[in-house]
Amino acid sequence: MIGLVALFFSLLELYVDSFERLVIWASQRESLLLTEFITIAVVFAVGLAIYSWRRWRELLQLEEERERLQQTVNEEQHAKELSRSYADAVTRGQEAERRRLARELHDDTIHQLILLNQKVELSAFDHAESDAAEDLNEMQGLIDETISHLRGFIQELRPTYLDELGLVAALTALIRKTRERTELLIEFEMVGKPCRLDESVELALYRIVQSALSNVVLHAGASMATVMLKFHSESIDLTIEDDGCGFNHQDEEVWVAEGHFGLVGIHERAEMLGAKYQIHSTPNVGTKISISVPQKLSEPVY
Repeated sequence: MIGLVALFFSLLELYVDSFERLVIWASQRESLLLTEFITIAVVFAVGLAIYSWRRWRELLQLEEERERLQQTVNEEQHAKELSRSYADAVTRGQEAERRRLARELHDDTIHQLILLNQKVELSAFDHAESDAAEDLNEMQGLIDETISHLRGFIQELRPTYLDELGLVAALTALIRKTRERTELLIEFEMVGKPCRLDESVELALYRIVQSALSNVVLHAGASMATVMLKFHSESIDLTIEDDGCGFNHQDEEVWVAEGHFGLVGIHERAEMLGAKYQIHSTPNVGTKISISVPQKLSEPVY
């Protein structure tokens, strides 16, 4: 009996001791878990802070890069505007000089030639029976021819048809005269109802066609060309096409080096109009120039 009681108390002591050990271990384990959690939280917070700082630096660099890019774009736009203003001023100056020269040639030179022609005609009449009559008649013919050439030159300098009748009439006259002095077959097509446009637009389109046809005659070696003018409600489309030798390069520097100054002038005038400009050229096939000018058309006046 006493042995059983002793065994019971021994087992009870062992149980109590084991329970105390378990409690102590659990307490230590809980403290360890809390410490690990705090350590992980601190590491995570530091990592998040470092990531946020790096992200902020990246965003700051991106913003600086965007500002530099925007500044570059603004500078390029400003340079283009200055270039366009300069080209516009040069073009206006050229047109003013052409107008002045045309007026002086018409009012002075042609007038003097007409007076000279009249005097030669009177002299030829007075010396009709002399040996000088043939020379005087020949001189009169040369003066008439010179007056005719001067009038054509004056028309090219400042087309009176353009001021008085508008773009369609001026282009019709230009194409007719180009046909007469060259062997080039030129067709003029018009689509839509023509309207009077702004003076600057009509003059620029006229000069573009004039330069293009001059290029065709001088450089293309073409047998045929087509000029098409389309009047739409919101735009005017101009196309000049030829079946000449064409070319490979589309760079303005190459055009200048090869003497194609007319193409450069066409490009500059198109840019001044704010027009869409395209040029397609294939060697031994031909060249096509397309220009679309945004323009709100008025009621037809022709």
